[in-house]
Amino acid sequence: MTTYHFRLDRFHIFNTRALHEDTDVVSFGVKVGNSMLPPQIKHMGNVNNGDHSVDLKIGPVQINDDDTPVIITYQIINSGHRDQATLDSVLTTGTSEIAASQLASGDIPGAIAAEIVSGLASLFTADCDGLVVVDRIALTGARLKRITTAHNPFTLTRIYHGTDSATGCGSNSVYNVTWVVFHE
Repeated sequence: MTTYHFRLDRFHIFNTRALHEDTDVVSFGVKVGNSMLPPQIKHMGNVNNGDHSVDLKIGPVQINDDDTPVIITYQIINSGHRDQATLDSVLTTGTSEIAASQLASGDIPGAIAAEIVSGLASLFTADCDGLVVVDRIALTGARLKRITTAHNPFTLTRIYHGTDSATGCGSNSVYNVTWVVFHE
């Protein structure tokens, strides 16, 4: 049995979705076996190009078997026109739906992501609101053991090109996200 800690560490904006600033909300989730752990959500407020610390943590999580599936999910949406409770509800549901999907990391283009995350489409009817990051990383207990034995903590940064933004919003977003996992 190994105990793990997961963290969505930070994101970097190379290009916002909106013309000047995005109003970002981040969700982070981990599913171990058939158990979806409560997702963590952080309202980042208005952010512009540059580095942004998130520091959302899930753990300690015990993984007893090398064959146990482990799914890490995260989303960042730019939404300056919805209340916090609505955003939290949609992101919580979306985190579970993405974890339950069969999509592999890198196979989640914006249009598909919007389809599997119920309620997201209704959030993005105003101005430059929209999905800027979504990912689902599928691992196993054995894979976690290998990567954290080689590098503890294991850190990975990925880049994301967002969905098409509306006319007048600037251009499409470009973000990268860094997540971390380590074992005790």
